[in-house]
Amino acid sequence: MQKTHDGMKAQSMLKTLEDESGIDPGCYFATVADSLLGRFGERAIAIAAEAVQKMRNLGDESGREMWEGVSAEIWSRLADHLDFTPEPMALVH
Repeated sequence: MQKTHDGMKAQSMLKTLEDESGIDPGCYFATVADSLLGRFGERAIAIAAEAVQKMRNLGDESGREMWEGVSAEIWSRLADHLDFTPEPMALVH
């Protein structure tokens, strides 16, 4: 029997959840993103990127897509907190 990667198991569970109950699995990505940001702060970006690469290296497309979803949520949450107000320019006389 072939060992199934955790990403594949999770993707299968999310697909079943969506099919059987109509629940959008996107909330899973938001929950994971919030948890990673709460525990690791900005390091969550690197953690998600490493997970995407690991899934890519394993050939686990479902796992890669899941982690890409989590990564997108992390970036979205960080962007919501960035201040894009330009610094006042100093006048040089």
